[in-house]
Amino acid sequence: MAILQEGSLLAGIRGRIGNIVIYEWKNKICARTLPAKQHKKKVRTIPQQAQNGKMKVLTPF
Repeated sequence: MAILQEGSLLAGIRGRIGNIVIYEWKNKICARTLPAKQHKKKVRTIPQQAQNGKMKVLTPF
């Protein structure tokens, strides 16, 4: 996250430009990038699935 000084190039801009979001927070102009896209989960192996099944049984307790 960046905090921009007044009078800078982006002083009058609010909103999204590409993957950068410019907004005002506590009377300061801030900029940050959007979060990266989430990747698809990998398929779990047989031992991982077995362990996950054990934890599902224990979770309600």
